[in-house]
Amino acid sequence: MNCKLMSSLLVVVFLFALQGVPLAAADPGPASIRLHVGSTPEGASSVIRVPVNWRERYPFSDRFDMRVTSRSKRPGETAVHVIDLKAMRFATDDLVRQRTGGRKFLAPDMSSFPPSLVREPFSNDDRDLFIVQAPNPAAQKTLRAWLMSSHARILDFLPELAYLVGLDKQGWDLLHARPDVYWVGLFQPAWRIPGKLDYVIELDPGRRLKLRANFNGSRYPEEDAVLRRLEAVEGLTVLLIEPTSRGFTALLEGRADAARLLATLPGCLWVERYIDF
Repeated sequence: MNCKLMSSLLVVVFLFALQGVPLAAADPGPASIRLHVGSTPEGASSVIRVPVNWRERYPFSDRFDMRVTSRSKRPGETAVHVIDLKAMRFATDDLVRQRTGGRKFLAPDMSSFPPSLVREPFSNDDRDLFIVQAPNPAAQKTLRAWLMSSHARILDFLPELAYLVGLDKQGWDLLHARPDVYWVGLFQPAWRIPGKLDYVIELDPGRRLKLRANFNGSRYPEEDAVLRRLEAVEGLTVLLIEPTSRGFTALLEGRADAARLLATLPGCLWVERYIDF
């Protein structure tokens, strides 16, 4: 391999690392990339080969239909309203039902995820995390102003035209009648793990990894509260907890499939693989 090509590959790897994407080195073949995912029990460095087309393989093929074709539209026609997450991409065009007394918001097909990562709103707390989507950019501005005036904490912006919001039951009920809301759905635990990390979990659930988990400060006002919750999770070692603008972030080490346990904790916002630099 000549020096010019090697330099190009190193630049690509470095850029991916900055984005938090667990790409370690380009594979000699076009069909896969080499993903460094911790070490073996003997301490040796190891890699998992992740196919470039991993989203096309089950169960991920059921989660990333890039056409996001709405059933109410002509075959092949792109959906108008889309939620684009690292764990799943889906259309919301068919997830709104008009009924007497208001609207009903449906959930997308979650059957490709483990049942433990899918639940009903408010099933483990009196507040929960929701995706709130506006119908268009103009309505999104109105929606943002209302959310802020009603003291609903906006935790993040989500593509497309949506916010991640912490709500109680009263706030959830109020959203159903607002014209600047197109769709609302629970931010499922399954969506709090990026797809590439879940690929590793499916392939080798016992693989030891370093993980980073972020927690909502409204649920955990103090670091000790986060620590107590994490110490109850089997198979994880807490390495560090630090405050953030949204709450707390925790650095942990343990089995890859422990990420799924973390995602189900009340107030968990996101779980990702931690990369040492």
